[in-house]
Amino acid sequence: MLITTNDGSAGLKGFVTDALLKVLEREKVIYVLAVGPVPMMKAVSEMTRALHIATYVSLNAIMVDGTGMCGACRVTVGGETKFACFHGPDFDGHKVDFENLTKRQKMFAKQEKIAFDNMHL
Repeated sequence: MLITTNDGSAGLKGFVTDALLKVLEREKVIYVLAVGPVPMMKAVSEMTRALHIATYVSLNAIMVDGTGMCGACRVTVGGETKFACFHGPDFDGHKVDFENLTKRQKMFAKQEKIAFDNMHL
């Protein structure tokens, strides 16, 4: 297991893609599962696409009703509209439209901040 942190406070200093590169240098990888922030999953998917390594990402988008009816978790995968709560949350990372996903996530930033500020920890 390799741990990475941006500042090096734990494990390797760098990004997940730096650790993935180290793994790829020492062993054959046939499958990657990326879970985390959208920019990280996008970077991993771009890296593995060029190497023809199957890659799945877990899109933990805002989910309101769990049926896809509200559309909050809508994502484009392979040119088709999917709903992370119903069709996912795991999708082929090479088919996810990360640009659209990033724009959609920013749509709810104000509401997420309000919810976070009102949490009672």
